[in-house]
Amino acid sequence: MKVARKHAMSYFLDEKIYVIGGCKKTKEKMSWGEVFDLKTQTWKPLPKPPSNDNYVDGAVFGGRLYVFTINNEKYAYDPTEESWVQEAGFEGLEGITGPWCIMGSLIFAEYHRMYVGYDASNGKWLMVHGLDEVHTKRTKNSRTIQLVNHGGKLVIIWDVWHMCPREHKSIWCAVISLEERLTQSGNILLGKVERCNVVLDLVHKSYKLSSCQSVLV
Repeated sequence: MKVARKHAMSYFLDEKIYVIGGCKKTKEKMSWGEVFDLKTQTWKPLPKPPSNDNYVDGAVFGGRLYVFTINNEKYAYDPTEESWVQEAGFEGLEGITGPWCIMGSLIFAEYHRMYVGYDASNGKWLMVHGLDEVHTKRTKNSRTIQLVNHGGKLVIIWDVWHMCPREHKSIWCAVISLEERLTQSGNILLGKVERCNVVLDLVHKSYKLSSCQSVLV
């Protein structure tokens, strides 16, 4: 890279690696982001979106790179045009503050302790039905910490805090296969719980799960 970076965000799109942020404030104007082309093995600067807000997250979706600012502005980078546009899509995602993941044409997130899929093309939410086992095993002291796309299946990871023994918690995992069905009232998402169990029991409260990656071998 042209600029040293720390805790930068990175994304993969069309055989290119996009690296954003992680540099000193004095360098952000000229070196906000960079792009590495795997074919030519070269780096080049990535233009900054037209906003002075801090960028808190991003995603690759529908052939574009999206970034979200701290004030809920949303921009999309089109690699064919090599330019940013303020994206009108993703309306309705403002209330999502927890983990989320992309699966196909849908963005999955937790909303009011239920799991939903969001269609960015029309701004509509679809609740995932059939997750009674997951909701039963989650308690009031639980918190979703990761949503992961695992080969087209939704993986939900949450923790449960214990009162006895104190200062401990357990990490749970559920694997959900999904099917979209057309009904008289419209499309619905039907989930099938393939697995729902504790994966780490009674770890200390200071234990933090930083990230998850799906690897098929």
